Amino acid sequence: MANSTLIQLKVDTKIKKQADNLFANMGLDTPTAIRIFLNRSIIHHGIPFDVVYEKHNDCPLCKNLLLSEKAFNEAEEISKHPEKFKTYSNFSEILEEVEKE
Repeated sequence: MANSTLIQLKVDTKIKKQADNLFANMGLDTPTAIRIFLNRSIIHHGIPFDVVYEKHNDCPLCKNLLLSEKAFNEAEEISKHPEKFKTYSNFSEILEEVEKE
């Protein structure tokens, strides 16, 4: 790379090893994966969360990220279409409904 800049960052050793293994399984090394991330970010004008390696069932961090993304998507759906969702006046109403189930 004729016109390139060195980027250095500190990453937890465990996360680095997990990322190295993940990218190796995809046929990539970590620097290449980072370059892909940077290029995709430019193309998307933001963070490109749509690129995911599918075998994430045993990765606690991946599970948490997927749950967080699901929660954010659900919150966005609720804010756009509140009429589709049940509302409660107070916490006691929620507890009553939970007890019925």
